[in-house]
Amino acid sequence: KTMKSLAVILTYFGTFVFLYLFFSLFGVIWEDYLTIIRNKEWIYAYSFLLGWWLAIFPAHEVYEYYY
Repeated sequence: KTMKSLAVILTYFGTFVFLYLFFSLFGVIWEDYLTIIRNKEWIYAYSFLLGWWLAIFPAHEVYEYYY
C-alpha cells in the first residue's frame, strides 16, 4: 500500500513540475527561459491557479489503476 501511495504522490509532483516547465516555454517569446521559471509572480500564479488541479488528473489515473 505504501508503494501505491508513493506512486500517486510522485505522479502528482512530477506532473506539477513538468507542466510548470512546459507552460513556461510559452513565455520564451518575450523573455529568457531562466528568467521566466524564476519569476515569483509566475510561480505563484501557476501554483494557485493552474498547477494544483491540472496535476490531479494524471494522479487520479494512477490512483484508479492501483486501487
